[in-house]
Amino acid sequence: MPLVLLLALATLVVPADAAAAWRWPLRGEVITPFRLAANPFAAGQHRGIDIAAAPGAPVRSACPGRVRFAGRVPDRRTG
Repeated sequence: MPLVLLLALATLVVPADAAAAWRWPLRGEVITPFRLAANPFAAGQHRGIDIAAAPGAPVRSACPGRVRFAGRVPDRRTG
């Protein structure tokens, strides 16, 4: 019985920790939602979200981490 109680308490603690580690980078409407198909190479996927904001609006980091790439990704359709 103590193991069941421990597991029940763990499920209550984890979501709060996860929510505390992530925050919205800015306030605004989500104009393009996250989309991921079963096939990782399928067309039309969007591995992030786009949030509408005024030009120059401050954008914060959504969670701790390190930027590994910032820039444009080549469009494979145009070569």
